[in-house]
Amino acid sequence: MSTGGWPRCSVAAVAYFPDGSRLATASDDRTIKLWGSRTGDDIFTLRGHTSGVVSLAISRDGRQVVSGSIDCTARIWSAEPSAIEVDQVRRRAAVELVQSLFEAHMLKSDVMTALKSDPTLNGPLRAAALEIAERCGGDAHGLFEASWLKILRPTGTPELILQALHPLESACRLVAADPERQTEYLHALSLALYRAGRSDEALQLVARLSAQPASGAARVLPIDLAVSAMASQKLGRFADARAALDHLRTLVDEAPGSGDQEAMGFLREVESVVHE
Repeated sequence: MSTGGWPRCSVAAVAYFPDGSRLATASDDRTIKLWGSRTGDDIFTLRGHTSGVVSLAISRDGRQVVSGSIDCTARIWSAEPSAIEVDQVRRRAAVELVQSLFEAHMLKSDVMTALKSDPTLNGPLRAAALEIAERCGGDAHGLFEASWLKILRPTGTPELILQALHPLESACRLVAADPERQTEYLHALSLALYRAGRSDEALQLVARLSAQPASGAARVLPIDLAVSAMASQKLGRFADARAALDHLRTLVDEAPGSGDQEAMGFLREVESVVHE
């Protein structure tokens, strides 16, 4: 049984409904809460007492709740929430569900598929969640950042790399109207392709990026040289791999101060892969 929703304040009284499907709790925070007794779901909250609630009773037909409070009053409540309360609870549950799915899947298409295929969702909750998810636009920057963290180091598992590759491809599509951002994301995609064992595609992408007209002074990026060196080594193009390694070393040596830490990290990885 899920206990994530159970009250954390001091509970003074508990009463079960006759059919056992729900229970009510009275608390020192002046509220009466109704819960799903099997799931721990917070169904809705009754508010009106001005002091802590200390006693509860449920009518025999389960339609009413009676409460007593330190404020010296007793109240009779309907045990059924209003249509507005039901909608609010459903909306809150739908928002939380969609947020959790985006955290797990990142891609809108995957979230929509999960909502449509989940057999545990009732019709109204599924409809509310789908409506909320449909309005969520693709967060290209969020997809890029999450993917970059997965592929930057060579220690990622194959499963982790694959989890990064699809969102990164989506991020590149989402910024198609912004060539500068798309180019930045494509450099990262070349590394993701290499890490996923698709060395030939990684080299093709690096070559395509190198052929693009440079804005301002042309600059070779360490990530391109690293991908070129490691992918060439994997494909048996050893001369190309060594040439890219030499170029990367020169780039790191010419960096001002302590150098580019990211570039130095790529150099260490390439030196461990390319055999001279």
